[in-house]
Amino acid sequence: AVYRLPYTQDHVKKYERLAKSYTEALKVPPSCPQRVSGTDSVITDFLFKEYYTPMITLKVSCCDYPAVENLPYIWRDMLAPVMALLNATRTGVRGMVLSSQNYPLYNATVKVLETEDVFEVSKNAAHFRAMLPAGQYQIQVACHGYQTKTVPAVVNDLVLTELRVVLGVSNTQKGAIGHNKKPAGDTVVITDTSMHEPFVGATTSGIKGEETAVNKAVDQFYIVEADSFFYNLLF
Repeated sequence: AVYRLPYTQDHVKKYERLAKSYTEALKVPPSCPQRVSGTDSVITDFLFKEYYTPMITLKVSCCDYPAVENLPYIWRDMLAPVMALLNATRTGVRGMVLSSQNYPLYNATVKVLETEDVFEVSKNAAHFRAMLPAGQYQIQVACHGYQTKTVPAVVNDLVLTELRVVLGVSNTQKGAIGHNKKPAGDTVVITDTSMHEPFVGATTSGIKGEETAVNKAVDQFYIVEADSFFYNLLF
């Protein structure tokens, strides 16, 4: 299977929705005779992608400084669209992706089928959050080595619908570590590359001669690495 990872352009639609909610509530459209160009991959994109924190930035040119006495009136006129923007960020879905053994799946992706938006879960807790207008959605969750699951979600205004998605394994595998040379002795550590930590229960020790290092059945599908100069992973 091929999983499309989200890039900066995947978030353009979200910003467009936020900008639309702001401009629709704005009574007097902003204008400026000077052309102001934006930049890509700014700090707001990073904060949204990594922390799911939407931000709005306003560009001010030399011709747009308001008079001090007009600030209260400007704030009054801007309050409704700002509140509409804030409300849009409180509507959608959020949750986490776990394995059937209750482990966070840090490499999972979350796709909203109706909008084609794809999200990565957070790397510290496998959380996700998607801002969506009120409505009914199908949320597809996938992770390499696990069964893809599609769950329904009903989104109401000003509510973040909670989802806890548990994925079952798609395969089990049994393997062994062997060597093609005859070292005097060595230790091999098997690492689950999706978790970036040693695979508990499969660390070998005191390997001598031509003995098989590991012959252990696992109940999950792992991509593993053998950290040794002399040994290769055999399946």
